[in-house]
Amino acid sequence: MERRFGSEKISTNNHIHMNVLHSNSNKPCGYESYYYNLKPTFDMLSLETPQITVDTIQSNQPSLLLEQLQRPPQIQPQLQSAKVPDDPVKKSVLRVARELATANNVLMMCRTIEENFSYLDDQCVDKFIALANSQKSGNQMISTICAQDPTEEYEFYKQTDVESSLDDIQIIFEGEAGDENIGHFICIFYEAERQIVFVYDSLYRKKLSRRALKILRARYPNYVGYVFILPKTTQPDGQTCGVFAIAYATSLLYGVDPAKYELYLNPACIDSTKDLRMHLSNMLRNNDITLFPSDDSDEY
Repeated sequence: MERRFGSEKISTNNHIHMNVLHSNSNKPCGYESYYYNLKPTFDMLSLETPQITVDTIQSNQPSLLLEQLQRPPQIQPQLQSAKVPDDPVKKSVLRVARELATANNVLMMCRTIEENFSYLDDQCVDKFIALANSQKSGNQMISTICAQDPTEEYEFYKQTDVESSLDDIQIIFEGEAGDENIGHFICIFYEAERQIVFVYDSLYRKKLSRRALKILRARYPNYVGYVFILPKTTQPDGQTCGVFAIAYATSLLYGVDPAKYELYLNPACIDSTKDLRMHLSNMLRNNDITLFPSDDSDEY
């Protein structure tokens, strides 16, 4: 069965291609032409960008520029919250800078996903959730950040009466806020007709944390119980719960039961989940949700 994965090229909404610079050219192009405009944009907005200078841009080091620019805690939030200038040229530059920062963020995220035995953090899972919400109508998944509410009120999980009458799919983070050592992602499916929550845990631990139980009560106040379902494929290691939670959620979005859909584990790879990782990376790169690879995917 043929499997195709994403390339290293990313295109933003206005068709700006993230191509590597041509080292023999003295004229700014690709990364350089847009990064050249970023420095005045940052100066105009009084943003702190000590690493990004015209000299660095003209040094023709695209990988270094990418690494320097893509620092979400320092740069991307400042770009997103910056006041939009009245000048049309500066406004256009700011828009391009925002799009490049977002595209860079996805690129770096995907490279992390593709690494053997790497963990998925809540930012990766939330990127999938945002994509699912934009493409699959009828189900609104909640950011996994909300599961780490220190007040444990879980207001964001609460629904209206109309919403609570519908089937629902969620990915929940189990663990204390900020503690990566005990974090674990699970997928749940709420069947509104019978008011039952089906739990898909890639470790099949057959237990829920106190935090998860509070989320269920906040999200489904009238649920009558929960059932642990053994997925057809469980994680073979201690790192890939995020990948599997996303794979289960994707199957459910397509109306496919993870208990019957066997995910493909590649025995030829040192990390047997490599094909699943590449598929997830491909989905985020191309903004397109598709079923994860399976040995028996021809049945679907």
